[in-house]
Amino acid sequence: MVYDKKTVLFVALGIFGFVFVTNDPIMFGLCKNIVVWPSGTEHCNDGSFVSESIGLLCLFLSLSLLFLSLVTYWMKESIFRAWWNFARWWVVAIIVVTLYIESASGGSGGMGIGGAVTGGFNIFIESILYAVMIIGSLTKIIKTYLKTR
Repeated sequence: MVYDKKTVLFVALGIFGFVFVTNDPIMFGLCKNIVVWPSGTEHCNDGSFVSESIGLLCLFLSLSLLFLSLVTYWMKESIFRAWWNFARWWVVAIIVVTLYIESASGGSGGMGIGGAVTGGFNIFIESILYAVMIIGSLTKIIKTYLKTR
């Protein structure tokens, strides 16, 4: 399947909007059963569409893709295509690793949510993957831009 600039941009924007709304259902009036903790913090007791770690995965990926697709949006198609051919594999790798961490930790350790030892290690691993994707993407964009000038 071939994706163009507009598709990647709008999908990233759509995922970001969906995750932004679902991560705070109280603010958007989507929660019918609000519980107030003794500290005064409100919590939605309706359940969630997605776990917190999957929500954060979608949030970070959509922000990364949104930023990088905006960078390439006004550039030549060949620059976008070079970036997208690189980034789509890293997106899949990040998703697979995050889902593996989520399942290996019993659903409570992904994205640093869970025990202090496993949570810190999970954040470290996922941070490395995001850093490689972002730095690699920017490198790919700059190299291709300089070649096509």
